[in-house]
Formats: sequence, C-alpha cells, structure tokens
Amino acid sequence: MNFFRMKLRWLLFVAGVCFVGSLFAAQDVEKSKDYPALKRWPHSHIDAYTDKDFDAFEFESPDQATRVEGHTIHISYAYDEGTEEPSELKLLRNYKTALEKAGWTIVSKPEDHLVIAKLVKDQKEVWVQVKPTTGGFYVDIVEKGEMKQEVSASDMLEELNSSGHVALQINFDSGKAIIKEDSKPVIEQMIQLMKDAPDLVVEIQGHTDNTGDANADQVLSEQRATAVKTALTSAGIPANRLTAKGYGLTKPVADNATPEGRAKNRRVELVKKASAS
Repeated sequence: MNFFRMKLRWLLFVAGVCFVGSLFAAQDVEKSKDYPALKRWPHSHIDAYTDKDFDAFEFESPDQATRVEGHTIHISYAYDEGTEEPSELKLLRNYKTALEKAGWTIVSKPEDHLVIAKLVKDQKEVWVQVKPTTGGFYVDIVEKGEMKQEVSASDMLEELNSSGHVALQINFDSGKAIIKEDSKPVIEQMIQLMKDAPDLVVEIQGHTDNTGDANADQVLSEQRATAVKTALTSAGIPANRLTAKGYGLTKPVADNATPEGRAKNRRVELVKKASAS
C-alpha cells in the first residue's frame, strides 16, 4: 500500500513540475513563425522576427562576405527559461547535418562559428545563416530575387502627364538584356499605355547602378532599353513613337551605397517627348 502511495505522490510531483515548467515556456512574438526548411531547437521560442519583401543580408563568411538581395527573414530564438542550453558546437552540428540531408550546400567552414548554406532548386536560390548568440541563436534567410513592381497603364499615363516621366522596375537576366518573366506584366501595361494614348511618343531610357564597369554598364543600359522597345514594337506599337537610349550609371535617383538605392537605380524610364503628328 505504501508503495502505491509513494508512486502516486511521485506522479503528482512530476505533473506539478511539468505544469510549473510550462508556465515558464515563453510564447513566440506576434506574427512570427519558423522557416519551413528549419525546425527550431527544442525548448526555444521566437523573441524577435522580421519579414521583408525586398532587402539585403550580408552572410558573414570570414573569407568573403556575401551580400544577397531578395525576400529576407530574420528570426531570433531564445532558449526557454530553466532549460539546458546546447553548446555552440552541438547547435551548429545539428543544423549543418539537417541542412545537408535536405540537399543544401554548406558554404561556411567548421571553424567559422556559424553555419551558412545555399539551396538552388527550380531556378530559385535561397541562402540561410544560423549563428549562436547569448541565450539563443539567430536564423537569417534570403530568398534571392529582384524587386517587383505593380503598376497599371493608367498609373503610368497619370505620372507621364504630371511629371513627364515614369520610372519602372523591369528585371533582366544578370548582365544581359533579356527581360525576366516576372516583369512581363509591366511590359503588358506599357503596351496598354501606348494603345490607350495613341498620340503619345516616349523615349525609353535604360539606367544601371554603379556596381559594374562604367563602359559596360553604358552598353548594357542601351541594350536593355532596346529590348523594351522591341517588346513594344513586337506587340504592334509603331516604332516611330518610341526611341531607346542608355544612360548607364550617370543618372542615379537613389544612394548606390544601399541595396534599396541600387535597386531603384536599376530601372527603365519612360520620358514623354511629344505628341505624334
């Protein structure tokens, strides 16, 4: 009888400990979530979280820092109160193994005190960094990509009539004048603009940021402006209503020292010239 009483007391004690322990398990910050490819460490919670459609993050490999632009997510994890924290080696070794098993390529070295990995799949590139910190760890993810723009033909016409020009974010293959699929909707709206305003004549201007060779950027900007003109004429817009010109890096509209600024400088502009006779 005493044995069963002792066992019952022990079970009640364990249940009480579990209940009290659950009181110290902190909740994740509002509107935060784990990244699908990375499970959180047991007995940890999210204490800070940001999710930006377009930003940049510099991955901290000591040999060569790599800045990647695109959809960025920052997750800060903290260990729950009263739980045993893993060693730095244990944390990083577990995440490294999990990423490798999932097909990621490990970019960092064992002595780097962090894990950096890259995954290229279905023409998409994703980078991740796991870095221990006091009382927890950070996970930073960048789904590489260009800034996207949603603009209508009426928006363009309104801006052309009010200011004489409109800046458009048209994405091209890197170092080339091939318009990416995700920018085709912008091209379609440009075509609609020219159809809606049959007397409109515009100059299509190509502009770049300052990260490349100036002469090469000049040529590239001309090629990209011409590519846009070709897309419009191929859709039936008369060539005499369009001119194409490249300006390279000579006319920035934002600070090239920031990723957001460089993204704004890599643009195509439509400039209103005159009415067709």
